[in-house]
This record gives sequence, structure tokens and C-alpha cells, in this order.
Amino acid sequence: MTLAASAGADLYRWIESDQMLQTLCGEWASHGALALDTEFVRTNTFYPNVGLFQLATAQDLFLIDPLAIGQWAEFSGLLADPARTVVLHSCSEDLNLLQHFLKVLPSRLFDTQRAAAFLGHGYSISYQALVAAELDLPLDKGETRSDWLKRPLTPEQKHYAALDVAHLLPLRERLESRLKARGMLEWFEDDCREILLAVKDDSDEQQWARYYRQIPGAWRLNRVQLAALQRLCYWRERKAREWNRPRSWILKDSDLLSLAGAVRQQPVSRRMLQDASDLTERFFERHGEAILSCINTDKAFSDVPDPGRFSKPLDGVWRRKLKNCQRLVTRKAEEIDVAPELLARKRQLLELIDGFCLNHDDPWPGDLDNWRRPLLEPGLMEILEAGDDSRGDSSDDDDD
Repeated sequence: MTLAASAGADLYRWIESDQMLQTLCGEWASHGALALDTEFVRTNTFYPNVGLFQLATAQDLFLIDPLAIGQWAEFSGLLADPARTVVLHSCSEDLNLLQHFLKVLPSRLFDTQRAAAFLGHGYSISYQALVAAELDLPLDKGETRSDWLKRPLTPEQKHYAALDVAHLLPLRERLESRLKARGMLEWFEDDCREILLAVKDDSDEQQWARYYRQIPGAWRLNRVQLAALQRLCYWRERKAREWNRPRSWILKDSDLLSLAGAVRQQPVSRRMLQDASDLTERFFERHGEAILSCINTDKAFSDVPDPGRFSKPLDGVWRRKLKNCQRLVTRKAEEIDVAPELLARKRQLLELIDGFCLNHDDPWPGDLDNWRRPLLEPGLMEILEAGDDSRGDSSDDDDD
């Protein structure tokens, strides 16, 4: 009986004890690749609340109940083993969960969604659509919005959860073969390594001191105000993780910008902050002293705020150049039959334009400084260095 047929008959093993998991980890250690998926709930928390792990080998399906298991050392070691590839689909949230819950990430990753983007399937194809396109198998997803923390799980929940990993290993085999044939396997593997590094960076406190750069409107602030914004963003990040609440529940981006914009000189008073923001009196009663201490501290970070780093919104000339850059990316993507977003997104092109306008020695964004750069650099730099082409469309896009 095939694995797909087994999934249809609900022939999976339900793992609900430490002993069962440890025994199976010993068996799974002989496999060079494991398919993995997670189910979780994340409605009012910063971190996802894990409800289920799904795992598949080439022959069998397993559902692991994290609410009944307390010993994870063997399982974590299994995922981190550099001799083993962990296969996931659209892996970012799963990886963040593994990082938080198990304090581990795979050493070797194969993301089937990213592989599909290299093979003409679009940038964010769903698992169901990819299974249909590559394996010609229909796949129902009726339990996507289930409460995975409720026990007992229904037979329908378990069935659909098992299907989420039933086809990942066959997909990996097929996609990897096609990537090799197209000479893109190394590019894909580079991207998988970058995905893992990005997840590691997210848990690094040194990265939190750079989050202020992502706040819309930060370009309007002066050096003192940017320093206040940096401290506020860092404080919000720490509190969101400490209290396990969404960032916006602590402070919205617009609130951060208003508070930082109120800073004209130090020390800042509570009245100055209240007058400049729409935050409630209750908020200041609960957090006012912490916010004041945060802004008025002399705490410094290695990333020194510099207004010169922030470009103002693009004028008509540079909007046209951005449009031309986007067109070039689309043409290049069509030439090699990959998703345009895989080559460069609007955010990355804006970062390139910023660096170019600010005369950086090397304006090339770090997340494009890989296999993408030789493909894109000649054409993009020609556009940026050229005079104004007023024939271009000056309207702006809303895509990222």
C-alpha cells in the first residue's frame, strides 16, 4: 500500500508519550529525509501555541501530540542532524515554532514552496495546488481553521493533518530532480540556507535594535528622535516576547512614531508624550514610567541611528526608475521561468535605490547579494545610472 493510500485510510500512528516518541526517534534516525508540518494557534500571542506535529517517512505517517509529551531531546537532535534533510512546505512559521518550542532548527532544509517558485509555479503556491500540479492528486483542506489545541482531536482533523505531510517526500524527489535538470539546485539550496539564517537572526537581540528602520514614516525624524524610536522598538520587542503578546498589542507602529516624534530634547516628560499621542491615560498609568525610562536612558546600540540612512519618498523621476527596475525583474524572471518575486521584490529594489542615492560604496542589498546579483546587476545599474526617462509610467505599485 502506498503512503498516499495509507493517508486516505487514516493509517497513521498517534504518538502521545515520551517513550513512544523516543523509540520512534531511534527508528527515524535511519532516514536521510523526513517530511514535517506543524499545526498551531496564534491569535492573541507573540509565539505560536503548538497543537500538533506531523511527520512522514517514505513508508509511514505519524501524528505527534505535543500536549502529551515532555521530553523532546531525541526529536530535536533528529531534526538538527546535518546528515538529514527536513522537508516542509512554506516553512517560515514552522521554523519559528521549532526555534521557540524546541530551541532547534533543521541543519538541512527543503522547502517545497520555494522549490516550486524556481520551477514556474509562482511565488507562494499552496500545498494542495502543488500536489495537484506535480503529482496529479486532489487534496481536500477542510480543516485548515481548526482549533488544534482542543482535545480530543476529531478523526477529520487527524486525517487532514496527516495529508499535510503524506506527499511532501514524493514532491521533494520530483522537484529536486527538476531543479537539477534546470541547473538551479545550488540557487535553491542557497535560498534554503538563507531562510534558516533569517530565522536565527530573528531571535538575536542585536537584530531587535534594527527594527526601527522598518517603521513607516521614520524618515521624517531627526537623529534624536530616531534614537528614541530605536529604543522604543527594542522595548516593544522585549515586552512582546516577555508577555507573549502581539507587537501591536503593546504599541502600534503609529504609536511608536508619535512618541518618538514628541522628543525635542531630553529628558522627556510624560505630559509631552501624552500630548503628542492618542494613547489612553490608562496606558500611561500602566506603562508611562517604563516608556519614559526607555526614551530618557542613555542606552546605545551598535546600530547608530542616522537620518541619512532614510530616504524620503521617491519623486517622479525615481518612481519611474523603480517601475523600470520592476519591469526588468519581470523580464528576467520570464527568461528563466521563475517567479518574479523570487528574483527581487519591491522592498529590495527600494533598498537598492536608497543605497544608490546615498552613494553607498556597495548599494546592493544583502539578500540580493547572491546568485541573483549577476542576473540583475547589469540591467538594474544601467537603469539607476541613466538619465530620466519620462516616458515611463510614474504611478507606483502597492506590491511588496
